[in-house]
Amino acid sequence: YYLKSSWGSFNEMRQHAYFGNQEMTKYGKVGYLIEIFDRGNNGFKVLDNEFGKNVGRGEADTGFRKTEPMLKMSFEPKSAMYQRFELKMGYSNLDANETYTGITDDDFRQDPNRRYAGTRFDEIESTHTRNYLRHFLEINKNTSLVTTAYGNTFSRSWQKLNKVGGVDIDEAIMTTTGLGIIRGETAGSLEVKDNNRTYYLYGIQSNLSHKMKIGETDHKLDIGVRYHYDQIRRLQNKDTYTQDANGYITSHTSTMYGEEGNKLQY
Repeated sequence: YYLKSSWGSFNEMRQHAYFGNQEMTKYGKVGYLIEIFDRGNNGFKVLDNEFGKNVGRGEADTGFRKTEPMLKMSFEPKSAMYQRFELKMGYSNLDANETYTGITDDDFRQDPNRRYAGTRFDEIESTHTRNYLRHFLEINKNTSLVTTAYGNTFSRSWQKLNKVGGVDIDEAIMTTTGLGIIRGETAGSLEVKDNNRTYYLYGIQSNLSHKMKIGETDHKLDIGVRYHYDQIRRLQNKDTYTQDANGYITSHTSTMYGEEGNKLQY
């Protein structure tokens, strides 16, 4: 077993723990490992005027939280030929109040850790599952067969500032009005786009390895076969926030997921 915990600046917290063992039973050797890693902090960037507190979906901190549990099991049965079964299941969850949007050169020189109020709704949330079941068979000292069935899914919801005052960020930030809206100092609109994606894949593969010697030369022959399937599912939506001259949200509208940029790829 193992346990490590630490704390640092910006309320940085890290925990890492695992426990495992191998035991011999009347059926064969059984092994297991349970592990978890967790990390999070409040972020080092500072939102303008502490925006985000109880304003829409915005959050005051600019940090993140990531958690990753994992389970791994193995079994080596008592059999004429050596065999090993291995199962691994992992999961990751991430929630980060991060943004694509930067700040101007002048603002950066004054405060490199500044973050504009208009980015307070920016956030990425993701989940990832990864699993496989593997069988290893030693046919003889020169030949082995490994078969693996696997499956993975990855989903992410990336909500980020897309348009300011009806125009793209790169254009808006070059104008006095657009920059004022992003800073929360001018009335206008903030469009937040959710680039929502889910990725799926699964399959099974077998690899046969054989060692042989021909004359004075050693050879290793590998033969493999695989069935694989994957797809991408995209469902996007947009949230539009209207703010007053003090940067407070006065109205909010949202589109249905899939109304724009809906796509299914194989």
